[in-house]
Amino acid sequence: KLKGFVESESPFCLLIFPEGTTLNHKALAKSESFAMKLGVKPTSRVLLPRVLGLWEAVKALDPSLDGIYDLTVGYSDLCETDEPENIYTLGKLFFDGIVPKQVHYHLSYIPLKEIPRESADEFGEWLRGKYYEKDRLLDEFYKTGEFPNSRSVTKRLCPRYYLLLTFLQSFLCLASFYGWYLLTVRSVFPAITSFFSWLFNK
Repeated sequence: KLKGFVESESPFCLLIFPEGTTLNHKALAKSESFAMKLGVKPTSRVLLPRVLGLWEAVKALDPSLDGIYDLTVGYSDLCETDEPENIYTLGKLFFDGIVPKQVHYHLSYIPLKEIPRESADEFGEWLRGKYYEKDRLLDEFYKTGEFPNSRSVTKRLCPRYYLLLTFLQSFLCLASFYGWYLLTVRSVFPAITSFFSWLFNK
């Protein structure tokens, strides 16, 4: 599929999470077991990445790829032991308006020429090195509240009334679907069925 995008010269952006899932204690335990299996150092703030997905993507996109953007995200008002997916749930987001006061992004650009691509093993060692760096960045973030050597750009987060508006739109969509269901499935379709039954019986 990616090679098809390259051949068709279609503009696109690929966003990939090599760690595979969100950070929680169960996933972290699996990540530590995975590190022991590979014989490498485990991580504590991020999950150790799976290599082959990104490796195949880089190979497929090589003709049109200049580099990769590396993004690390930190949420304010969290303790070191908190799991963000348990603090900022969808229920709390939509019904209580509970969102992080600040979301911090650490962004860096890695030119393709700096990425080893001779073998999957070499690429994997490089990728794990990037995740050890993410581990260090997040460790600093939880100690100081910001990423090291960062410059601040402030943007307003989504206000609560936007969340209420999103909830209202979702409710209206569901109400419209239910109205269509009552009109067609419960009323029109039975009437059509009855008409054809009467017609054929006659």
